[in-house]
Amino acid sequence: MIFPEKYAATPDASTGFALFRAYEAWSSGVKRALRQVGLTHPQVTVLTVTAYLARNAEPPSQADVAAMSGIDPMTVSAVVRKLERRGLIGRTRNPADSRAWSLALTPSGQAALGEAFPLVEAANEAFFRVLDDEAGFRDQLHRLRMAVAPPP
Repeated sequence: MIFPEKYAATPDASTGFALFRAYEAWSSGVKRALRQVGLTHPQVTVLTVTAYLARNAEPPSQADVAAMSGIDPMTVSAVVRKLERRGLIGRTRNPADSRAWSLALTPSGQAALGEAFPLVEAANEAFFRVLDDEAGFRDQLHRLRMAVAPPP
């Protein structure tokens, strides 16, 4: 295959490649920060989304967490099992649908999220501080996501 001429000067001329490299740099910073508390980024995401969804409603289902986080449902299931083994999240059968699991953070899960969330926020602030318009950048990311995967 011949490498496209428009990328001859730099592969960063590819928006997709530039996004991938930026994501990898951001993700590495978050992973590094979370090592302090022994959690992975998907684990913190599941804890955060579970806490967010539970704040004004019934405990969310695994499917709710998968839908809001954008994480594949099978991956959410695996992450939840690990968090449950660590005593950070509890699962109960949903009384309205015996096939569904309802999730709730345990007191240990709330404490772990209380330690992890500020670390993620600090990593985000360190990474995104170079942007002139972070809110505008975030809006563009939402626009891209909605264009390819609108909510159900």
